Amino acid sequence: METTKLLAYIAHPYRASDKKGIYQNFKIAQMYGKKAWKEGLIPVIPHFNSCAVFGLTKGKNEDITIYDLHLLSKCDILWACGDRISGGMKIEIEFCKERVIPV
Repeated sequence: METTKLLAYIAHPYRASDKKGIYQNFKIAQMYGKKAWKEGLIPVIPHFNSCAVFGLTKGKNEDITIYDLHLLSKCDILWACGDRISGGMKIEIEFCKERVIPV
């Protein structure tokens, strides 16, 4: 059994103006996760992890950011996905640059 696959952190906007938009962002992040899997990576989708801990729209931004960055620190690569870079994604990208994690 192969155990050398890289962990790919799937960065995509999370927040939206309503729950429907958040669900849409989940679906898009999931789509990129499936793409990463097909390319031989292990996708880490923070949308699902942080939602399981903090709830769909609950949780302080600072707590979620700390949680997500710790998760990101364990990953080998960051995929910045979608047609825009959100505020949270900017933080994640800068975090990677400081730690020489490929984006």
